[in-house]
Amino acid sequence: MIELVITIDYELFGNGSGDVRRDVIEPTNRLLAICDRYGAKLTLMFEVAEYWAFQEAERDGRLDLAYSPSREMERQAQDAVGRGHDVQLHLHPQWIGARYEDGLWHLHSERMRLIDLRDSADPSGSAAVEARLSRGKRTLEAMLQGVDPGYGCFAFRAGGFFVQPAAAVIAGLRNAGLWADSSVVCGHVASEPCPVDFRRAKGLPEFWWTTPDDVAECGGEEEGVLEFPVYSEMKPYVCNFKLSKVVATMRRRTVERRDPHSQVASAPQSVPSVHTVLGKLLSRHAVKFDICKLSARDMCAMFASAARRAAGADGAVHPLVALGHTKDFWNDTAFERFLQGLCADSRYRGQFRWNTLAGVTKQVLGARSRRGADGVEGPAAALPPMVQR
Repeated sequence: MIELVITIDYELFGNGSGDVRRDVIEPTNRLLAICDRYGAKLTLMFEVAEYWAFQEAERDGRLDLAYSPSREMERQAQDAVGRGHDVQLHLHPQWIGARYEDGLWHLHSERMRLIDLRDSADPSGSAAVEARLSRGKRTLEAMLQGVDPGYGCFAFRAGGFFVQPAAAVIAGLRNAGLWADSSVVCGHVASEPCPVDFRRAKGLPEFWWTTPDDVAECGGEEEGVLEFPVYSEMKPYVCNFKLSKVVATMRRRTVERRDPHSQVASAPQSVPSVHTVLGKLLSRHAVKFDICKLSARDMCAMFASAARRAAGADGAVHPLVALGHTKDFWNDTAFERFLQGLCADSRYRGQFRWNTLAGVTKQVLGARSRRGADGVEGPAAALPPMVQR
């Protein structure tokens, strides 16, 4: 059975530009409405550091907006959970301690990775990483347990997929009670703005327990954390020039360049430069299952490939993680056609179900807990309390 997990990174642009209502709230409302029409489940990867920054700026009276971004984010997350969807943790460290001055967000672009929070008193970064992850978990649980007392935050995605070097992150996740990660894109490699190398993850199962040192390596059971990678396929880089992806990329570039944040010298841009694109033109790269940038035909083709892979794989749980970004979601028609086609295709009837990141994590850990309780494998006591309930 394929567990189709649709995740959306719930955030503004990487340089601080954008408007919460336009680029987060409104796209998410449309996504939730489409998902609800087909019984699909959406997992919001809630960017807590942005949320903290908005809360602080609002308390200090520095935001010159006619509404409260943090309160609107809270309300939408609560509404999503109340409708049966999911919210899990996402974090871009450059937003931690961000300042809002003269109408602009000033982010800490020198710390794009969690490990960049380390200092001389904490050279490994372990304490700083764990502290931020724990705070993020507490933030979401305090926000959402009033709507669903059984809600638990125990899954994470690193901002920009910048999770390496991963040892301190894996330790921090476990110590914070976050048992699942979804930061890996198998085969993805990049050097800027931060080095990422997930080539070792090619050929790994649909999910795995990581080693204590790297999310892209398969370890022993319960050795690290559960990795649910974003589904991807290795294809020629020129596949990026399909109309749906080009349109999404150009819209993002236009928004970023028109925004005053683009004039800040240190502000990172999320769209690659022409020089970078030309350098990759003849290479192969990981094409992600991106609901914001693929056509309905391409989404259906990716799902079919994943279904063939699942049919030949061992195990009962076959997660298929798709992703997108609220700020990129102009793909309403294609996304709805994909969901509609999936529901109507007799080949997949009874072969897949909608799930959430929380749902697949509980499935895997729950099965592990039951095996432990039967004395087949290790103790169930090592598992998250919400799974033991």
